[in-house]
Amino acid sequence: MYSNLYNYYNICDYDFSTEHDYAIIVKTILENNGLKQKAQNLFENQNDFPWIDIGITYTRDGNYTIDNTKVDKINLITIVVLKKIDQLIYTNVLLGIAKKLSWKLFLEEDDDGNENIEIE
Repeated sequence: MYSNLYNYYNICDYDFSTEHDYAIIVKTILENNGLKQKAQNLFENQNDFPWIDIGITYTRDGNYTIDNTKVDKINLITIVVLKKIDQLIYTNVLLGIAKKLSWKLFLEEDDDGNENIEIE
């Protein structure tokens, strides 16, 4: 999804075939000091980190909804960040999460219309 205000990232494998237990995902996200849990499946920035919104869910094909129902297995982490902030601040944290889970970090769409760009 393109926005002139936000960047949308996903952490997952290429075809959503690898899943992790809910507790592992939560622990991995919260190991980053700038993040905190705000609801069952939602995370946000702490005061010393730029605005970020993170959701965790299970998907079969990339379509998903995130609500307050606990999901035992997670195969997708969705992230929304401010575009005006230096993206390295975000991608350094997000790459760390992806690597710990043996997943990849993808930008959904860049300013040129390219989609599902793997960030390394």
